[in-house]
Amino acid sequence: MTRYLSIIFLTFISTLAYSQIVINEISYNPPESGQDSLEYIELYNLGSNAVDLSNFVFTSGINLTFDIGISIEAGGYLIVCESSDAMMNVFGVEGIVWDGGMSNGGEAIALKDAAGVLVDSLSYDDNAPWPSQADGTDGGGASIELCDATSDNTLGANWRAATNDIGMIINGAIVLGTPGVANTVLCETQPNHIVNAAGLSFTPKDITIEIGETVRWENTSGNHNVNGGLDV
Repeated sequence: MTRYLSIIFLTFISTLAYSQIVINEISYNPPESGQDSLEYIELYNLGSNAVDLSNFVFTSGINLTFDIGISIEAGGYLIVCESSDAMMNVFGVEGIVWDGGMSNGGEAIALKDAAGVLVDSLSYDDNAPWPSQADGTDGGGASIELCDATSDNTLGANWRAATNDIGMIINGAIVLGTPGVANTVLCETQPNHIVNAAGLSFTPKDITIEIGETVRWENTSGNHNVNGGLDV
């Protein structure tokens, strides 16, 4: 019984460690002509222990099985990519090269461990709520980044177009991204209330604000001030 419980405990710890590996940044349609050599996926270990990726495999999106001895340290990053040379030349980071390529229109990405247990997966898209070409990605030069590594990366609303300018222009597009280092985008906190002010017209006219709530005041036209009664 003790041995059986030990096996369960070790399996639980192993699974917990794997769950700390997050798909954190994606460049699926860089602004290149011809082969997209700057396609990449960034993995991030948000846990407090290193994770051994030996024989982990991408089963969707790209073809790659990690060699024995590959690992990600706690708080570390690992890049898998189309071209390690291109990543080094443009971003100054090394990458592990995959087979195949990424879809410009969106697809599923899945990473499993050596036993076939799912580690992380998502399905990105090039339309809202995912960042789109209008946001500067999908051929516009920017990768897409998870705004918070602890957020649900399956939701497009938790991704943003990268804003970090690396100082390079390709086909007229500024290359933006942070492969191998912390993302620079942040999740926007939506206010509890929004008041639209147009001259002396306010929509809504009255609101109830609970303690701790926030209000955003949007002035669309004219000048105005805030007068009137306050009931507490």
